[in-house]
Amino acid sequence: GQEFQEFLLTKLINAEYACYKAEKFAKLE
Repeated sequence: GQEFQEFLLTKLINAEYACYKAEKFAKLE
């Protein structure tokens, strides 16, 4: 349903954001 779709979208965005942060953090070192 609608709620499940939003849940998946949120998970996807969180995963991409985590990857982005990890990438920036790796370049920092």
